[in-house]
Amino acid sequence: MIDLLQYPGVVLGFIGAVLVSGSSARSRRWGFGLWIGSNACLITWSVAAGAWGLLAMYAVYSVTSVIGWRNNAERTPSAMCSG
Repeated sequence: MIDLLQYPGVVLGFIGAVLVSGSSARSRRWGFGLWIGSNACLITWSVAAGAWGLLAMYAVYSVTSVIGWRNNAERTPSAMCSG
């Protein structure tokens, strides 16, 4: 049953990638959020499957997704225009 977690993880990752490539901050925020959800699914699956290399990769992806989500949230229209 735990094997089923890999599929929503993959789908959330794909949709997140599309949204992160968007031009609006809102789109990117959703994309990073979906990546965080994807990583949670895939970390859980990796632990259950004993896939330790993948666990390490998804853990790092989770950290970078949280950093990206925070960086995106900190951007304001005025800060983006002033360079």
